[in-house]
Amino acid sequence: MNSQEYWRKRILYTKRKQLDHERDYELAMRARLRALENEIIKEARHWVSKYANENHLGFKEAAKLLGQIDTSRFDMTLKEFEEKARAGGFDKELNSAYYKSRIARLQKLQQQFIEFAGNYADKEEGIMAKALADQYQFTYDQDGYSKYLVTGGIDVDYAHFNEDQLRSIVYQPWQGSDFSKRIWNNYTNVLPEVLTNTMFKATALGYSHIRLEQELRSTFHNVESNNLHRLIVTEMGHITEQATADFYEDSNIEQYQYLATLETHTCEICAHLDERIFYVKDRKPGLNYPMIHPYCRCTTVPYMKDLPDIVSRWSRDDETGKGKFVNKMSFNQWVLHRSINKINRIGSTILLDEINLYKNVIPVFLETRNIPTKKDPFSVVGKMKNGKVIQYRYYGENGLVEKDLDLTDHGNPKEHTVVPHVHRWKHTYNQKNDKIIIKRGRGVAPSKNELEDIKRWRMLNGQSR
Repeated sequence: MNSQEYWRKRILYTKRKQLDHERDYELAMRARLRALENEIIKEARHWVSKYANENHLGFKEAAKLLGQIDTSRFDMTLKEFEEKARAGGFDKELNSAYYKSRIARLQKLQQQFIEFAGNYADKEEGIMAKALADQYQFTYDQDGYSKYLVTGGIDVDYAHFNEDQLRSIVYQPWQGSDFSKRIWNNYTNVLPEVLTNTMFKATALGYSHIRLEQELRSTFHNVESNNLHRLIVTEMGHITEQATADFYEDSNIEQYQYLATLETHTCEICAHLDERIFYVKDRKPGLNYPMIHPYCRCTTVPYMKDLPDIVSRWSRDDETGKGKFVNKMSFNQWVLHRSINKINRIGSTILLDEINLYKNVIPVFLETRNIPTKKDPFSVVGKMKNGKVIQYRYYGENGLVEKDLDLTDHGNPKEHTVVPHVHRWKHTYNQKNDKIIIKRGRGVAPSKNELEDIKRWRMLNGQSR
């Protein structure tokens, strides 16, 4: 098989996996957003109920003003309405204490929306940071594996990324800001503002409570489908292409070929770049390297002249420097090979032994028979029996149980020969029922981080649990 064509197929596989990761993240994010949506609707109901009689009369006057301005296509914001009303000679009405009190209450409601959204954004930032770090690691490893499959040998001095380095990569600014600022802007500026404007329009035009709630939900979903969808696609795409760019430099790849075609879809904006070859040293994101624009699905493939066709695989002995032909290794075997020779990152074990999302979590200890399978995201419950902790239950990014760290053999030493041990829960989305199905896995040995969690929590508040 032609090596360059095979390399291209491998890169497109990695790109398709990125798109899968985007969909998975957005699915989980939408589930988390339902809680925020319901919290906002609940507050809006309270606001309408509290001021129902007063607001009905007040907004009748506002509707009267609007009727003389032109509300046939009412798409103004609160600010625009005030500007048009003043231009139409309604300064007196707008300056009245009665009208100002209504506006003040709307602005207070907006502040409440901002507070709700800010709490959500704070949690979402940490979740997205982890997802982007995972994506960076995955892409970097896949690029290295693809190079091995095409050229043979493991001759790249791969970087070993610790938690701080991954965080630095993820938070590195691009397009004038980092992803954290873009998250906070969408949640604490865009979303509360459009929701408040929807409240203003709906009450000014005399909508019923039911229709007002429908309008709010519709507005929320529009922001979710447009702004937040664009945020996920753009950030995931950027971190993927950044990982590939870093791999090019680490592995001394001098040229890359631009790919504007993924499966049968060609990006029209980037079509003029398709198949063109550039030097890595001349790489300029937004001009000749992805991302060129929001929603950009383009990618690149390393370009090397005169690559031989792939007949068999060649691997270099890292001690002797001599090469030999070998059977093709799987990705996991390849990662293990790199780990044994201490020249590469450990890859898939980084999540268990380097990034501990629970290192600052203080467990809630409960003397109970059953622990719920859903609680606050990234929280831990310590299950107690007769005053002793027998299990720590971890909850993941969507609040569902992620794993159980058991400190006993459950009275079955034959089945559980390793104590402590971990049961990891598998999450499967059932599209037909629109539900996430969870299932507890078999007990396995705990990771380094999980053992440190036990030690740290035992010393909590000077207690020995």
